[in-house]
Order: sequence, then structure tokens, then C-alpha cells
Amino acid sequence: MTIQQEPAQSGGKDEIEDGLKEG
Repeated sequence: MTIQQEPAQSGGKDEIEDGLKEG
């Protein structure tokens, strides 16, 4: 799953994964 600063429409999980991956 490659999420790149996408809108949190799919769910908050995306934002968390992004933060962990990019953070």
C-alpha cells in the first residue's frame, strides 16, 4: 500500500500509516 499525502477519505488509518512511514 503506497499512500502519498492522499485525502483521508478511505479512513484515518491512511493518515496514521503515512505519518509512520514518512515520519
